Amino acid sequence: MKKEKVLLGLLGATVVVGIGTSIWFAVANPFATEDKAVKEKVIKQKVEAKIDKHLEKYTPLKKEEISKMTIDEKKDMMGGDGANYESNLMKIGQGQGKEEYPEDKAKAFEKELIQLASSASYDKILNKVKDELKNYQFTTGTNTKIASIYYDASIMMSTLTAPDFQKGKIAKDMRHPEMMVIGTIMLPEKERRAIIHDFESLSPIVNGEVKILNHEVLRGESDDPMLKTIQNTMVGAERVHKIEFQVEKKNNLIAYVIEYNNATLEYYGMYAPKDKTYHYKTIQFFKEMDKDFDKHQSLKTDGDK
Repeated sequence: MKKEKVLLGLLGATVVVGIGTSIWFAVANPFATEDKAVKEKVIKQKVEAKIDKHLEKYTPLKKEEISKMTIDEKKDMMGGDGANYESNLMKIGQGQGKEEYPEDKAKAFEKELIQLASSASYDKILNKVKDELKNYQFTTGTNTKIASIYYDASIMMSTLTAPDFQKGKIAKDMRHPEMMVIGTIMLPEKERRAIIHDFESLSPIVNGEVKILNHEVLRGESDDPMLKTIQNTMVGAERVHKIEFQVEKKNNLIAYVIEYNNATLEYYGMYAPKDKTYHYKTIQFFKEMDKDFDKHQSLKTDGDK
């Protein structure tokens, strides 16, 4: 009987201890709480690191200055108010007492300039805008887009004489979304890698006109799945330009260009529409080809030695 009582006592104690242990692990485990806190801290650090990288890239602030800012101050800069966005838009011809180019003519003029860019007629863009600058300035509304096209045409003209390895770095600073799409296609494949963020993006090797078909601006309320992907991976991607364009007079592609709140751009990538399959390869494909080629050349050199 005593033996049975002892066994029952031990069993009861085991159950109590078991329940207590379960409760401790589930509710009061300080290590579990600490682990959660550590994870949250790591996530916050990663987010802040992304913001720091963005501010270094797209603002005149130095790394040391950014490190002294609070996270709230950094987020305020990332969010950017309307005044910040407006102040960073491209403007040309201002401060000379000229009238603003008429808004009712601006959209048609913008379209005309983009059409010239489609066939790489950058010199004609510069000449047309220069003619208008004799009498007008381009500082508000659609005129800031015309100013961006003028700026981008100057950039693309400079790539014509630049060494190949510098072309992408130069073109990366373009400020009009459609100009960025057109200009990137006209660069050598390898130089596009300095511009396009997603290496799973297509990178067509094509000749001829790049025709813009449609352009819409996506925001948070859009159900476009690519927008969600971009916003989950790119800090500050509140405004994304979805641009449908045509190459080789038959194949349509869709480009996504991020416009940040300081009015700068980042080309995320270009892709085939859902119902289309093309022979075009991705940037990653070409990178692997380069890697294999370099490896082959290295082996060949060793063999020759």
